[in-house]
Amino acid sequence: MDVIEMLSHAMELPKGTLMGTVVLSEPEAWDSLALLNFMALVDQHLQITLSPGELLRVETVNDISELPERERVGG
Repeated sequence: MDVIEMLSHAMELPKGTLMGTVVLSEPEAWDSLALLNFMALVDQHLQITLSPGELLRVETVNDISELPERERVGG
């Protein structure tokens, strides 16, 4: 499962709905529950712990998809 699939799953959106340029504040599905679900999925599948603060600072799907890789290389 890639990062965008995890994000779609966390937001309960159909696969293929999210594109890289989508602004996360636009879909109403990006709420605190989706944020926590996404954090859990990333932790489970990638063994990377993201902070809520990091996720709240991102603006687009592209931004959020880059977070796990940045964490892997040391933030």
